[in-house]
Amino acid sequence: MKKTALLICILCLCYSYSFAQTEDVRQSMIVFDSSGSMWGQVEGKAKISIAKEVLKNIISEWDTSIHVGLIAYGHRRKGDCNDIETLVPISKVDKKRFISEIEKINPKGKTPISRSLLMAAKELRHTEEKATVILISDGKENCDANPCETAEELEKLGVDFIIHVVGFDVDKETEAQLKCIAKVTGGKYFTAQNAEDLNKAMSRIVEEVNVIPIDNLEVKSSEIEEGEVSVSASETAEGDFVKARHTLFNMKNGKKDKRRGARLSTTDGPTTFEKLPVGEYLIVSTYSDFEQETLFEIKPGETTKINVNF
Repeated sequence: MKKTALLICILCLCYSYSFAQTEDVRQSMIVFDSSGSMWGQVEGKAKISIAKEVLKNIISEWDTSIHVGLIAYGHRRKGDCNDIETLVPISKVDKKRFISEIEKINPKGKTPISRSLLMAAKELRHTEEKATVILISDGKENCDANPCETAEELEKLGVDFIIHVVGFDVDKETEAQLKCIAKVTGGKYFTAQNAEDLNKAMSRIVEEVNVIPIDNLEVKSSEIEEGEVSVSASETAEGDFVKARHTLFNMKNGKKDKRRGARLSTTDGPTTFEKLPVGEYLIVSTYSDFEQETLFEIKPGETTKINVNF
């Protein structure tokens, strides 16, 4: 009965997708486990305290070009499988408000992962671009059907998002369930046993969220000449690499044309845009509060190397 009701909700949700308004902006929804088990301790500290601090750190550095929202479950009532709330609707990130809502969370109840994923899908229905759900959980579903099946149904019915999942101090059975959610939607699964692991996992997910896939070409790569560009960034000409975001555009008649994607270069080195048709391009690079534009040309079979000096 519960599974049938969930499938009806999924069908209604997908019907609403076809009539939704769309906006050309990337969107993410964080689904945060606030069930009673989050009071469990890891290395002498409550899991909820660790998770709150990590999430606040992530939001404080969030890319403001990506809209983000927050859903919590199990934070208001004990034993209520409908205790799911959108604490922050998807919008351009208001970091002070977001952090304030995180601080208010007080774990109490159950773990309705399936219903939370449905709510996230509903909140993300207004985007045409592939959206992202970030699920942080320390336990398995204890209200409805296997949430992996819910995620799979959403995927089959064309709800266009991926789910990255962090299993925080979970057992093997729970990990298998959470891994499946990520796998069926094309997302990634990360395991975290302590605060350091959780920080690393969330940082990796943010990197995934920040990357925009290069648009598929309308002609086969074998029919055109291609090259690539490798981009890094530093504060000074001879300085160390810094983490920067690079957005690539085609140039047409001296003006920015179609956006081709974005990549992050890191302190470890450059990032690469591969298999680009020959021609003129523009990279808009951002680092901290700085922005810089670089014009360049792709030549057949060559790698153009660019270091953006801020």
